[in-house]
Amino acid sequence: MFGPRPVRIHATAIERSSACKERTPWKRPYHRFTELFQQLGLSADIDSIKQFVADHSPLDPAIRLENAPFWNESQADFLRDEVQQDADWAEVIDQLNVALRRKATP
Repeated sequence: MFGPRPVRIHATAIERSSACKERTPWKRPYHRFTELFQQLGLSADIDSIKQFVADHSPLDPAIRLENAPFWNESQADFLRDEVQQDADWAEVIDQLNVALRRKATP
């Protein structure tokens, strides 16, 4: 006679739940070097990426990645903004930063 009441979920609750899921750090999209290079307007095949890193390594530790002389203004802005906002691209940008700090191997 007094069975369980039906549960009603409002649309706003679903929207909030979806928004929270999209913001959780473990649900972030994973970007690859190839995608980052495409985003930067650079050649994104493996050989071009290796050549880019070899040509620009090692980056002086005193120079922030986004201030390196080989970026144009929009590339530098993108790198700076994405890292400052800890956005989707921040992880792969950090990986590029590490790669550019190493001495190039022949």
